[in-house]
Amino acid sequence: MEGTQATYRDNLNSRREFGGRCPPYAAAAGAVALAPREASDTGSGAMGLAMRCASAARRRAAYVWRRLTVGRMQPAVPAALAWLAHHGRQRGLSPATGDNHPCPGLTGAGLETLAGYGQIDLARAWTAWLLSVQLADGAFPDAGLRHASLINTARVLRGFVVGSDEFPECHAAARRAADYLAKCIDAKGRLAPVDLAGSSFELWAPPSLFLACLPPLKSAARRWGVADWSDAADRAEARLFRRMDLTTWTGPGPAFAGVVEALLDLGHDNHARQALRGPAALQRRDGSVPAGPAAEWTASAGLARWATVWYTLGERGRADRALACLRRRQLSSGALVGSWGRGACDHPRRESAWAVRNFLDAARLQVETAFETSEQILPDSIAPSDGRMQAARRWLAGLRPDAVVADVGCGSGRFLRQLAAEFPLLRFIGIDPSRRLLAELPAYVEPRQGGLLRIPAADGEFDGVLAVESLEHALLPDHAVREICRVVRPGGSVLIIDKHRARQALSRHEPWEQWFEPEQVAAWLSAGCGHVRVEPVSHGSRPPSRPLFVAWSGTARREHSVRKLAA
Repeated sequence: MEGTQATYRDNLNSRREFGGRCPPYAAAAGAVALAPREASDTGSGAMGLAMRCASAARRRAAYVWRRLTVGRMQPAVPAALAWLAHHGRQRGLSPATGDNHPCPGLTGAGLETLAGYGQIDLARAWTAWLLSVQLADGAFPDAGLRHASLINTARVLRGFVVGSDEFPECHAAARRAADYLAKCIDAKGRLAPVDLAGSSFELWAPPSLFLACLPPLKSAARRWGVADWSDAADRAEARLFRRMDLTTWTGPGPAFAGVVEALLDLGHDNHARQALRGPAALQRRDGSVPAGPAAEWTASAGLARWATVWYTLGERGRADRALACLRRRQLSSGALVGSWGRGACDHPRRESAWAVRNFLDAARLQVETAFETSEQILPDSIAPSDGRMQAARRWLAGLRPDAVVADVGCGSGRFLRQLAAEFPLLRFIGIDPSRRLLAELPAYVEPRQGGLLRIPAADGEFDGVLAVESLEHALLPDHAVREICRVVRPGGSVLIIDKHRARQALSRHEPWEQWFEPEQVAAWLSAGCGHVRVEPVSHGSRPPSRPLFVAWSGTARREHSVRKLAA
């Protein structure tokens, strides 16, 4: 009896610690205990059959409604990105609406987000502001712009490393920031701010939060080849792992999610998975996760960061539910409030820039990791009689014999294999976000990792660009078309093949996919190309009486298209 009472007390204390739900180590036992109750809810006999039929009918109705209303709602990503651009239009990003002081750390973190979406002009403006507020010792200041901040310096350094190819003017500032971080790490690996009068948060913050300072320092060391920076980061990393428990969730959710992200960046995937047991055990049916182990409310920024780390580790089910929860919470402005739920205290009535920024990162990873982790997205080959292959063949025949052609969103190269065999004098470049798929390209195709929103190519580098069923995966398709036009030389040619909007409602597709009206893409293409043509394309060898695909082609008439945020 005494042992039973002790076990009961232990379980009760565990449930209190984890907000009334099973802790991570008891998740499996909790699932077993719940099984009989869930089974009994379905009833038995005729009543159980009626309840199951009613449930099936509700699910089917919801499915049909989603399919029939595809595209009626404002796309989540363009709205969020437009809000971020408007909120940070003057200098940089402030944490929430109503704040008058931009935060260097948030603005630096936003640089990486903008780079992922190809928003180079806005990133350049934020970079200029960050350069103007850097302190004499190389650090970046806290929100008051007076005292040095370790965490803000690391966030800005990370953004500068990501944008170093686009903005050479930030190289010197990035090196000074890395020098500052390295000087804050002593010979024993202790990491502490040089300016003890700085951010009060950093003075009381647990040392584990400073783990997020190390990946940017290591990235800078690799980028500029400075061994001292890498050595300093290694010392700090070793000390933190010896002295701290980095896998137990004890503080605010957004902060701990940053620790988990740092574990992933440093290559400690197993530790990251162990740390995620707490958030996973507390995830609710609607996809939300409490802001802390005993909290009843949810922080939007933290939930988006959990989605990010789950996508990174391939746990797509949990990540999809978290991201869907945020999409349902998105305001008409495109923003998200800081928090919601009973006891919410993180800007519950104000729009949060951290939440929007993290949401955009999670939405981008949802697409990119789908192609990185799926066993087989598309077949490895395509029939020569398929309408898409015939359209690509006719288009290539109109190029000059020694043309340089890029297939953007090439996948494993199912089109490139046949086209290269039929046009051996052409030089083919395969561009795709997935390393896994690029590794399957034939040796005669040059691989480049990248996507439609930020094509890894110089202005006017190609004689022709082909994009087959890749525009539908671009979260900003109008910007993607501008990028295609940018990398084609004047007089070069563009061919885009994708799915017709009229066929989307009753077709299975990924939640982020956008199918298009013929005139919609034609208008985007006309901004950078002349002689735009639109024609139906058959799926397979059947004639295109009710075509699934549409082909848009044109001739580039501008030297390049300016990268900017769509209105």
